[in-house]
Amino acid sequence: MISWAPAAMEAATGLCNGTDVVCESLADCEEGSVASVTANFTGFQEWNKECKKETIRTGEWVTDKKGPEFEELERCEYNRVGLPTSCRLAYFCGFEDDAAGSAIEKMMSNAGTVWNVKALGCSIDNERRWLCTKKRTYDNQWLIRSLARNDLNRDGVVDKLDYECLYFPQEGGGMYSHPRRAPLAAGSAGVWLGMGGSSDVDGNGDVECGIYAPEDISQEKALIDNKQATFSLIPLPSY
Repeated sequence: MISWAPAAMEAATGLCNGTDVVCESLADCEEGSVASVTANFTGFQEWNKECKKETIRTGEWVTDKKGPEFEELERCEYNRVGLPTSCRLAYFCGFEDDAAGSAIEKMMSNAGTVWNVKALGCSIDNERRWLCTKKRTYDNQWLIRSLARNDLNRDGVVDKLDYECLYFPQEGGGMYSHPRRAPLAAGSAGVWLGMGGSSDVDGNGDVECGIYAPEDISQEKALIDNKQATFSLIPLPSY
């Protein structure tokens, strides 16, 4: 199990109370200090003697925290006879609601445990919108992708060009027993081109795992033929 362990730390610098003078400690706000005689520190009063620093909220993924009890996974509303009428997810991988935001917002912005599942073979209608219906080109073929690195290509926007695919590496004549994220850099075999903008070889605005495709086929078709990064989803029976 992996879960988020929140932590809080004090910022390295702050402001002397009531002023815009930057401080690292109380000494920077004491009368007679270098900071106190700057033009920004006029009108010194006793109540200015405080270096106010912001609290920076951070944390890390850990594997030693206790998970939730089963009944804590959802938050339900109940009718008069005690039966649940509607339930919503209440556990978000260790993130919790607080003054800094909701648990789900923090989990989504971190993205370390969030996966994008993309259907392959979707058609495009006249309004240029993706339609993923039961009549797709490929039956039950999907990509599983992550935004754990957020703005991977550093273009200032977190979008589908930053998605990293889950795939099974094939090295030494055999297939890995477990998946990893597709390579960030081009490999010597020429199959995986990395995650740079030039890896969108079919020019559809999606890197699509960085797989190479000849001019006459799409990267989607190349993924289907290659099979290392495509998944079939099997619904489990509900009881």
